[in-house]
Amino acid sequence: MTDPAISLTLHSMRLDFRRAQSGGYGYGLSVADGREGWRAVTAGDNPLVRGSSFDLRPTEIAKIGDDEIRLTGKRQYNYSATIHADRLRNWFRFEIEIDLLEPLQLSMIGGFEPEIMLDLGPLPPYERGDHVWFMTNIANPTKWNDDAHGNDMPATYLFDAYLKAEFMMFFDMTSMNWMSLGNTGRFLNCRCGYKRRYQPEPAAALGLYLDGFCGNTLPAGRHRFVYFITAAPRAETPTDQDAVQALVERCLPLLPPCSEWPKGATSWQDFAQRCAQDLMTDHAWHSNAGGEYMLNYVDAYSPAWKACIEARGRKFDMDKPCLESAVWGAHPLGVICKLESEPVYHRLHSRMLSCIDRMIAAELTPLAEGKELARGCWQHVYIVEQMFQVARLKNDSKQLAKIRHEVDAVIIPFARKMKHLFPLSFDNKSLTKCGSGDAHSLLGTYASFMLDLHEWTGEGAYLDEAKHAVRLHYRLPVNTVHQEVFMLAMGVHAAARLAAKADAAEFTQICRYLLAQTLRMLHWFDDQTSAQVRTISTLGMFQACATINYSALFENIETLARIAAALKVLAPSSSLLRVFDHARKNNFYFFPQCLAGHHDLPLKYVPLENIGILEGPPPTSVGAEVYGAGWVFRAYLLWEAFGRCDDREVMVLNCDAFDERRQLEAGRWNLTFVVFNPTTEPRDVEVMFPLAAVCEARVTENGQIHPVISGRWKLRLLAGEQRQISLTIDPASTKVEGI
Repeated sequence: MTDPAISLTLHSMRLDFRRAQSGGYGYGLSVADGREGWRAVTAGDNPLVRGSSFDLRPTEIAKIGDDEIRLTGKRQYNYSATIHADRLRNWFRFEIEIDLLEPLQLSMIGGFEPEIMLDLGPLPPYERGDHVWFMTNIANPTKWNDDAHGNDMPATYLFDAYLKAEFMMFFDMTSMNWMSLGNTGRFLNCRCGYKRRYQPEPAAALGLYLDGFCGNTLPAGRHRFVYFITAAPRAETPTDQDAVQALVERCLPLLPPCSEWPKGATSWQDFAQRCAQDLMTDHAWHSNAGGEYMLNYVDAYSPAWKACIEARGRKFDMDKPCLESAVWGAHPLGVICKLESEPVYHRLHSRMLSCIDRMIAAELTPLAEGKELARGCWQHVYIVEQMFQVARLKNDSKQLAKIRHEVDAVIIPFARKMKHLFPLSFDNKSLTKCGSGDAHSLLGTYASFMLDLHEWTGEGAYLDEAKHAVRLHYRLPVNTVHQEVFMLAMGVHAAARLAAKADAAEFTQICRYLLAQTLRMLHWFDDQTSAQVRTISTLGMFQACATINYSALFENIETLARIAAALKVLAPSSSLLRVFDHARKNNFYFFPQCLAGHHDLPLKYVPLENIGILEGPPPTSVGAEVYGAGWVFRAYLLWEAFGRCDDREVMVLNCDAFDERRQLEAGRWNLTFVVFNPTTEPRDVEVMFPLAAVCEARVTENGQIHPVISGRWKLRLLAGEQRQISLTIDPASTKVEGI
């Protein structure tokens, strides 16, 4: 007679603990079946943690109410576990704690350890044929170009057509801070996904496993393994796109709710002004016979790039004009100059525009004709797109004509020649692919650019290009689209803009999918693996580019601003808004002013390209990025320039990023904001709208109109509440420059 199971039931799934042959308790999962009651979909004796040094099957078990089971056991160390049924979010949460009195030498024999795997039982007949064809698995972290993985989403999805069930697992890397270069290397070796084994019989498992290891020591101390499992019956095979979206949307609520403000963080308004002052110094500018030019890094210094370039046998010399620094900063700064009279903004903007003009005249930009040159595809298209934004904002007809010629003669013909499957590099004269690699996520940038050209010219051909690019983006294999994260976000923005024009249902669905793909590249954890990284927080940051493992201010803010602009089409969840709230605080860590041990750097308000994270290069080794400083101005536009709260714990998010020029030209401000209270208590607050300080304005919410008095509007927000509002400013009373 077998021992009865000790179970937790949660919606359509049940977790059963039974005593295994070893004497300890293992677990299995069942799902509800209308005809048969509960149907097992896994093996019944899964250990809490796998590996020869673990194989954690506790010997003591107790059920605490309807929602919790507690277990204890002993190996050469004591351990305990709590499994909680989260009824609100529909996950089983596993938390295991081991107490090592001395370091544990991991065996790494007969398989790597530790692993957290859910044994799904024997594989079906012909498992490499029919079974593979009709299963859906989303594995993480993301990878690009069939090479190294990134360090982003610690989760996996599986639909099994034989089990008629879907599974999701999420691994809390914040809590599992024992991971280090002394053992697993975390995402240098950890994979979240589906795994087969063939001895003694073919079988399968899902979860967190290792494909290598960095060391074999788990240090002494108390260590936690924390993960979540959910399962449900499912009859039909989901598409890969649906699975990506389901996984991301189910995992978002598992992120920590709040971040603390970094020490030294004041406001994005303050940092934008101080950044502009820093960018006016000789640390960001040098001169040659052609005039002054912006550098790419502060003092043209980057230890990481120096080592990389010299390793390839080339001389390191970064003291040369950097078009990107001027172009990428000039657009958001130009918008600020339309709003504010602060002299440093106008002086810096003028210098940037003069630098761009000199480089165009000297044929040192992508607009130069007749030069046969291998170029990075995404860099070429994105720089031209950004040059368009700058020229469009200042209505420079000569530069706009050059840009349109480049688009019509090079970019669109090349896109069509490649069937819109962009390679990593191309020859801009012969319009052929160079070298290896792809850049599929460039479809998002391309589509966004085509929409801007359509809105400028009214020509339908550009609109058709945008629609084709977005639709192709949706059809591509889901694990081939990750490269530069902001290009995915530009696809989100483009799909939202198309949804507002026509075919709303189709493009809204594509928009949601591309948002999920973008969020896969989020750092879904706060790195706690060393004393150094514990001084910062990575929540709300994105892996900047596939396989480079670290975040950067440029990619973080550009990505968030593009998503924010799509929220007028996509009603945001509170979980997504928490990502924005983490980001508006934690992106201050990129500045020497807020980063411990870096106050001696010459420019305190120009962002460092990389800060500490386990899988990344040495912190700050890439340099302080002049070319990324423009996103300080974009962050100010995103969170404060148009609207901010007197209580800085409450976030005011501008949803009109990249639409400022159109509203300026229309002579009317009609702005959309999301006001969000991420705290656990109600807040009585006052939202301030600087543009409405000296003119008539009104707030509209759910059809109700509220007056704005001297640019201020009072409201009460419950804990976790969000409010989407529109601000209309009477153009007849507006005294803002540019209107």
